[in-house]
Amino acid sequence: MYGEINDFKPDVIIAVHAPHGIVDFNHNGATNAPNKLGRLHLNLLGTYPGSLGNFAGIQRSIPVLTIELKHAGIMPSPREVNDIWIDMIRWLRQNMPEERPSEPVDLEKELQLAQGEEKNWLKWMR
Repeated sequence: MYGEINDFKPDVIIAVHAPHGIVDFNHNGATNAPNKLGRLHLNLLGTYPGSLGNFAGIQRSIPVLTIELKHAGIMPSPREVNDIWIDMIRWLRQNMPEERPSEPVDLEKELQLAQGEEKNWLKWMR
């Protein structure tokens, strides 16, 4: 992972974990953490030696946004996944640089998909 992060040089890293049911955020820069993603609210857990938050967020100044789901073996409902996705896209649009060195993801299109095409999400969830 060390090599991938150094080679790819991401603007942000989004990780998904369980089972805390919160949003965690690690960064030593000026980027603001999201207050919530869907029903998951911000609760800063801190960093630990060897953790992704410590390596990328603190040592490399790459924001690490961690979505901590409530359960490891049970996915949130499609509606909740949609709400998390919408909030995450909004946060990315407000906090990440607009210019990208490589081809950017069309966040406007992604937000529209997340807001209006739940059928696609239901297919993805299966």
